[in-house]
Amino acid sequence: MDVFDFDFIVLPLALLVFALVAGIILMSKKQEIRERKKARRISAYLKGKAKQREMVDSQLSNLDQLFQKKSIDKDTYERLKTIVRMTEDKTEETVEVLAEEIIEN
Repeated sequence: MDVFDFDFIVLPLALLVFALVAGIILMSKKQEIRERKKARRISAYLKGKAKQREMVDSQLSNLDQLFQKKSIDKDTYERLKTIVRMTEDKTEETVEVLAEEIIEN
C-alpha cells in the first residue's frame, strides 16, 4: 500500500465512519433521555391523578358523614355532591389537556 493511498483514502474513510458512529450514538442517547423524561412525566401525572382521586373521595366521605349526622339535609347533600363531581370532571379535563401537551412535547 502506498502512502498516498493511506492519506487520501483510508484516513478520510476512517474519519467518516467515526463521525457516523458518533452521530448514531449521540442520537440514541438523546432518544433515551427523551424517553426517561416522558416516563417521569407520566409517573408524575399518574401520582397527581391518584392524589386528586383521594381528595375527591375524602370530600365525598365528609359529605356522607355530614348527611349521616343530619347536619345537612338531603337537597343540600345532593347539590354539594353534584358540585364535587363537577369540580372533579373539570379538573380531569384540564389535567388531560395538559398531559396531552406534555406527551406531544
